[in-house]
Amino acid sequence: MGIRTGLPRPPVLFGKHSLLNSMSALVIAKKEFKDYMSSKLFWTIYFIFALTILISAYQGAYDYSEEVKKYEEELRKAEEGQNIFRISRPEPNILRAFIRLTNYIAFIGAILAIIVGFNAISGEKEKNTLQILLSYPTYRESIINGKFLGRLAVLTFACALTLLAGIGLTVGLTNPVITDEDIMRLLTFILVSLLYMSSFMIIAILLSVIYKDSVLSLSTSMILWVSSVFLLLPISKLIATLVYPIPKSMILTGEEEKSLVRDIIANHYSLMDTISTISPSYSFQKLGRYILDPYSRAITFQMPIQTEPLPLAESLLLAWPSIVVLLVFALLAFIASYILFMRQDIR
Repeated sequence: MGIRTGLPRPPVLFGKHSLLNSMSALVIAKKEFKDYMSSKLFWTIYFIFALTILISAYQGAYDYSEEVKKYEEELRKAEEGQNIFRISRPEPNILRAFIRLTNYIAFIGAILAIIVGFNAISGEKEKNTLQILLSYPTYRESIINGKFLGRLAVLTFACALTLLAGIGLTVGLTNPVITDEDIMRLLTFILVSLLYMSSFMIIAILLSVIYKDSVLSLSTSMILWVSSVFLLLPISKLIATLVYPIPKSMILTGEEEKSLVRDIIANHYSLMDTISTISPSYSFQKLGRYILDPYSRAITFQMPIQTEPLPLAESLLLAWPSIVVLLVFALLAFIASYILFMRQDIR
């Protein structure tokens, strides 16, 4: 029979007990942060993450420079009357140089987040230090809150430092004109990246509460990540094909038939997008595209028509389902880990 150790949850939200609870959580958070700053595993994965982001930033700077050259060439031809259609592309925006970052953060960033969270509680169980920790006059919620805050600080440090370095490298190499809107979009992208990575970190913490073995916690977290990145999109495509099969060959003679096929194709891709949005990785990549491409509109089977750039608020409004998915994953995982830890028997 396991023993429930640690002080019971304080009955008040303010006062001496609440202050003790907060101070204990901060002490634990500080220790967690220091431990990770000396972790070889963390620094190894972080080095790969940072190197990947910097390489992507360099490639983005190169691509942006090429886009500027093509745009200037079209502008010159339009002014000389050689291009009767004038300019066929919008003026290049430095934000597009960062779009490929979403792919790397979705892959390497999620792995880094899992590494930060996978042994939060299971590591203490393996070393038999959790019972010792709970024997001190501290509340259980101080432990789980401290673990979360300390590891969130580590993730914030890694995410913000690396993305700011990548943005600085791209801007330094291209010397673009940056507007206030561009700055707001880049800051929003950093926050969204942190939210995405935090969701995987909290899922890993939840699994570390459930399992006593850190290896099992890590492997299960990686399976969930692989499912999010690689499996859900093919599954959504299969379901969309079964529900709205796209005709492979059809001779369309009337406008009614053409309209029917267009509706089928639109419904096919809409359903595929809706199912895929359940994946945090897909939602993050979709949200990143809306934030970093002001011209991005709702996903359809047709090529997007470049019109006027959207303000940030409208871009976020288009991507609200993706924001909700990331928030729900993070909140539900944290609530579940909190409740399970508070009620868990420590053996």
